[in-house]
Amino acid sequence: MKKQKPTKETLLQYIFDYGIEITCKYWDITEDKLDKILNPIVDSNPKNRSLKTSSIIINTEVSNIISRNYTKLWSKYVKDKEKLSMSQTTEDIFHNTLLKVMEDLSEIEEKQVLEYIDYKLKMVNFQIKQDQKELYKHQIYLEDANDQSTPETED
Repeated sequence: MKKQKPTKETLLQYIFDYGIEITCKYWDITEDKLDKILNPIVDSNPKNRSLKTSSIIINTEVSNIISRNYTKLWSKYVKDKEKLSMSQTTEDIFHNTLLKVMEDLSEIEEKQVLEYIDYKLKMVNFQIKQDQKELYKHQIYLEDANDQSTPETED
């Protein structure tokens, strides 16, 4: 099965846990490509983010819809701010999702924006759970390797 393209958050977690060299080997990317994923080129205009050649323009109407409904959305999706998933709290996930929604959406109605936020949050949470499972598999593998390499003394 082909590996998915890693997100910035996933790569940061792997770098934190295993270091840059092992992360590059695991994801089969060079350090230059890793740097480009972690540090995308950002235009001087804060409403435009440029990743490679395509520019993303944030629609002010969408951001206004989100700001009008922010409190309702926050109370619905931000539950346990203490629990970490891949070094992110639910509040971090919520805010990252809102940013992605503002980038993804064009001119649509308010109800569609709210439905899309709901969909996007579920997708982001699912991806984080999958990344956490993948990371857990590697932790078990490394723990098993460490247990086998340590000589046991029996009296």
